[in-house]
Amino acid sequence: MPTILHITTASTWKTVQQQGIYEPESLTTEGFIHTSTIDQVLTVAEKFFSDVPDLVLLVINTERVKPEIRYEQGYRR
Repeated sequence: MPTILHITTASTWKTVQQQGIYEPESLTTEGFIHTSTIDQVLTVAEKFFSDVPDLVLLVINTERVKPEIRYEQGYRR
C-alpha cells in the first residue's frame, strides 16, 4: 500500500472522529479528495495551508476509501 497523505485541521478531525465518516469539502465540490505523497506534502502545506493553524496530517488506508483518490501534481520539494 503506498503512503497517501491528506492535510486537514485538528478541529475537523475531532468532528470526524465523533461522526465516524470523513467527507472533505473537495469531495463534494470537486468529486475527489486532495492527497499528497511524502515528497509532496510539505510543498502542498506551504502553498495552501501556510496561514491555517492546528493542521494534522492523515495517512490514508487506500483499501478503505470508496471515492477516487487523486494525487496533487507538480508540487515537488
